[in-house]
Amino acid sequence: MPAGGWLVQRETGASRTRRRGQLKVESAFGKPERRPHLAAALVHSGSPAPAGSNFPLRSTFPFHRRLLFLLILTVCGRLLAADPRPDLSKVEVAPTRTSIYIGLVSLTTPDFVRQGDRFESTYTAKVFPYFFANENGQLGIDFNAEQLARLNRGETVEFTGSATNHEGQTRRIEGKATPADALQGKLKVRVQVSPKIELIFNTTYRFKARTDEA
Repeated sequence: MPAGGWLVQRETGASRTRRRGQLKVESAFGKPERRPHLAAALVHSGSPAPAGSNFPLRSTFPFHRRLLFLLILTVCGRLLAADPRPDLSKVEVAPTRTSIYIGLVSLTTPDFVRQGDRFESTYTAKVFPYFFANENGQLGIDFNAEQLARLNRGETVEFTGSATNHEGQTRRIEGKATPADALQGKLKVRVQVSPKIELIFNTTYRFKARTDEA
């Protein structure tokens, strides 16, 4: 037997023992280079890690998933609890203005109140710098139930109306409403001041939701 042969055989026996133990570990958990895949599978499934491994006892992913699910349920519940239907008895129109030759015309109105098939309000028009052209009066927009239904479906609706100023002069009105949702949208309004003068205003409207009322 060569010198050191016994030691070599003894080392070989020890190596064989270690090899058997490694095979048992590999059979249970896979080869070392495959352990990341095992970890990924455990994280995905949420199963506890094998005893003696360095993996966490339980993945936090299922907890995060449950938390997200509860958050979605909460948001959906609040949306369903709110009544999105508009209160059609009145509508708010934002103040607006338009340009004229070296000047501006601003138009403000209180809330329009529904009266039959019309929305009615008052108005104040201020002309800068021609303050002597300022006026105020009554304003009415024809808007029947069928037009309201189309607006609620998200359709652009054209309308007509008229304004009568404090001197009894009548202004013809034409316009269109383009909804953004059931409660609000954009307005484009044309006011025929005279046969040669037409003012165009771009503004927005908003109905109050039924739940907004006390």
